[in-house]
Amino acid sequence: MVRMFAGLVAWMTAVAATASAGPILTLVEQETHALLANGRGMALSPDGKHVYVIDATNDALLVFATVPGGVDFVEVQQDGVGGVDGLDLPESVTVSPDGKHVYVAAGADDAIAVFERDASTGALT
Repeated sequence: MVRMFAGLVAWMTAVAATASAGPILTLVEQETHALLANGRGMALSPDGKHVYVIDATNDALLVFATVPGGVDFVEVQQDGVGGVDGLDLPESVTVSPDGKHVYVAAGADDAIAVFERDASTGALT
């Protein structure tokens, strides 16, 4: 868990250092969600409002909203739960340049899961 948070803080610090405006991002709470302990990759939405973190141990995609002083947990999409498929052993995540979709490449499924993104909430369908 410490390794993941260290990586998230370093990444957020780099984002904040290159951003011309907006809140400086720091992680101030370490209990946003248990799945974050196994995070392997992450992507920032083009508008800077949401962070998407993949969790290969739990075959999941976590969604966080950026807020002044840190991030807030929004939701989790998990392989085999609620009709979600294509997240078995996720390896990478990216957000489309227009911010309308989130893509996750999953090795065990040999697939790319495609989610529609709500730009205001960050929630995925």
